[in-house]
Amino acid sequence: MARREGEQMADDLQPWEQPGAVRRDCEPHREHLLGVLGAGSLACGVLSLFLLPLAPIGLALGIVTELLADRDLLKMSRGRMDPRGRDGVRRAASRGLWGIACSLVGLFCGPVVLILLLLRP
Repeated sequence: MARREGEQMADDLQPWEQPGAVRRDCEPHREHLLGVLGAGSLACGVLSLFLLPLAPIGLALGIVTELLADRDLLKMSRGRMDPRGRDGVRRAASRGLWGIACSLVGLFCGPVVLILLLLRP
């Protein structure tokens, strides 16, 4: 059977080019690390609603989580990182964003609540 120009047979593909295969020399995913950072950001963000000093910590952890997750997802889409951790990285990015949001609420609302409590007769 003659092949058309530009057409590749499945037998001609390298093992890592097969559907669902991953190159063995790509970077490992950081799903677990990002999961811990995202959970820490979310925990600090929620607790910052009651304990103001945790707001900057939650904010910093959330920003770091989001930046690293975006970088990892880009590498996964380009085939330079193991894509098996994609779902975990997305969950970590989501937790990081929620941690940022809660930390910002705690950072801006915390002083208002503190002032109101101090001015109470």
